[in-house]
Amino acid sequence: MLEKSLPKPTLYGPESADVTILSFGSTKGAIFDAIDILEQEKIPVNFLQVTFLSPFPTQAVKEVVTKAKKTLVVEGNYTGQFESLIREHCLTEVHEHLRRYDGRPFYALDIVTKVKEMAK
Repeated sequence: MLEKSLPKPTLYGPESADVTILSFGSTKGAIFDAIDILEQEKIPVNFLQVTFLSPFPTQAVKEVVTKAKKTLVVEGNYTGQFESLIREHCLTEVHEHLRRYDGRPFYALDIVTKVKEMAK
């Protein structure tokens, strides 16, 4: 019941992209900056921003993940909690992850580097 009243995750960028980034929270700014850089280099990337984790928006996330060519989860923790939620609720694996757990924020170039590795 509550899930129906909460906003659905938002997909930014072209539906057909080489890499789909999935994330939530404070990573949004760095991801948008990375997408701008990658766009200039003709590497199509999109971003699914999940705004709540409980109840998990299973259908919306699963729909995007199953259509994606390659997936990258960007999250600020050691254990990959968001990636685990995707695996648990959507019954699918993501291709790659980028985690930071040293207290520093993500930078666009961190994400750009990872996406370029994946796009090869």
